Parts: sequence; structure tokens; C-alpha cells
Amino acid sequence: MENGRQKSKLILLIIFGIVFAVAGATAVQNKGAETIDLYGGSKGKVTFPHHKHQQALGDCNVCHSIFPQVSGAIEDLKDRGDLEKKQVMNKQCVKCHRAKKKAGEKTGPVRCGECHQK
Repeated sequence: MENGRQKSKLILLIIFGIVFAVAGATAVQNKGAETIDLYGGSKGKVTFPHHKHQQALGDCNVCHSIFPQVSGAIEDLKDRGDLEKKQVMNKQCVKCHRAKKKAGEKTGPVRCGECHQK
């Protein structure tokens, strides 16, 4: 009888272990919005394809080492003087897009009006 209980406990432990392992493996990480409207200064907002960039870059720190993951981060950084005018476009976006184009990879726009919308 004791042997049967031990087997039952062992089976339950195995089942719980499998359930927790599967749940952990399939847990969905919050990756933010699919698209984000970014502050674009006097040229107008920029609708940023966030999920496309996540897939293409694979490393969130490429951008988020500079920009905090909060709404209005770019505008706040500019207001505090921690981000220069056109720094986002010239040193982040366009620089990466041009490098990908040079490497023969599919890339995004490189001109202001292709992203900024009034």
C-alpha cells in the first residue's frame, strides 16, 4: 500500500514538473506595442514599427540602452538636453538602415519625410 502511494506522489510530481516546465517555456514576454507613435519634433510624429525592429535586431538594448522603455522618452530626453536634435535619426535609425542597405539587406527609410508625418 505504501509503495502505491509513493508511486502516486511521484507521478503527481512528474506531472506538476511537466506542467510548470511547459508553462515557463511558453510564457509570453511583453514586447510592447506592435507600432509606437514617437515624438518627431517639428517634422511631425514617427509611427515606429516596433515589432519589426525587434525581429530584425534581436537585441532590445540596441535602442533601449539609449531610450528608456516609457512613453514620451524621446521628448523627455530632448527637453532635458540629454538627446541632441536629429540624434535619433542620424545616429540610430538612418545609420543602421544605411549599413543594412550597404550589406544588401532589406532595410527601412533613410529620408526624413519617409518616417515623419505631420
